[in-house]
Amino acid sequence: MYHPGIVMQIFSPGGKSVRSSDTSTQVLLQMWDDNIQTVGIDQRLATEAQPGDVVLVDYTQNNPRIAVKIVRGNEAKKLWEAYKKYYEV
Repeated sequence: MYHPGIVMQIFSPGGKSVRSSDTSTQVLLQMWDDNIQTVGIDQRLATEAQPGDVVLVDYTQNNPRIAVKIVRGNEAKKLWEAYKKYYEV
């Protein structure tokens, strides 16, 4: 199961204001249901993510929640609106 979120901020180990004990990257997300959470992002996507991107977060039970896809453009808009419409009903 996956849930979409919009990237608000990125915390990479090389960031000016970040001190890190490892090489992982995290993203602060606004989720479709208006929750805010910070999750890891797959290292293969970490350098590609930008604030405003829509990402899909893996919500599979027993796994850490990790952003595994970046969705941009019209596809991102349609994905976000589908979830928001459901929540606002």
